[in-house]
Amino acid sequence: MIKYDEFVERVNDAGFLTPFTNYIDPEIFTWGRKNSQAYSCNLETDPEQWKTRSARERKLAYGCFFNGRAGGYISPRFYSIFIDAFNPRITPEERYESGKLGKYEKIVWDLLNQHGTPLSWSDFRQKAGLSPANKYKQEINQLDSALKQLQVTFDVTICGTTGNMGVIKSIIGFRINGWT
Repeated sequence: MIKYDEFVERVNDAGFLTPFTNYIDPEIFTWGRKNSQAYSCNLETDPEQWKTRSARERKLAYGCFFNGRAGGYISPRFYSIFIDAFNPRITPEERYESGKLGKYEKIVWDLLNQHGTPLSWSDFRQKAGLSPANKYKQEINQLDSALKQLQVTFDVTICGTTGNMGVIKSIIGFRINGWT
């Protein structure tokens, strides 16, 4: 059974891990299978815990970096390479003014700037006036898509979690300081 430190070491050796492949250890991401490590809530052996733990400890970047699909990891030594490749050379404000950034991406960006610190997903919904969730399903889906798009362009990234072990919510913040 692979443990957290070994997983981090393997991803660092490889440089990144996409959600489309699992060349690290095929057994650890067998969701729902009898012998799976997932959903055990064990910080050392549960890959569900590793994604935000590695981001919070700044050992790996975790997010929707690869085609907007969750589950990607990037090592610190590769992070600046990905930013150079995928982050537009103009600011989100300039992209919005030129029509290259959508309304909901601008809302997410503005909320982060106004708040000045990372926000949880529920904070985003609340501050955007999209509560209760059942009343604003379409808008929440658009906000979720915007959040993923801002991760694809490396404007924001997951930087930790909040909540208890039963309900873990990602905290979204700006790029990982010190890596770029």
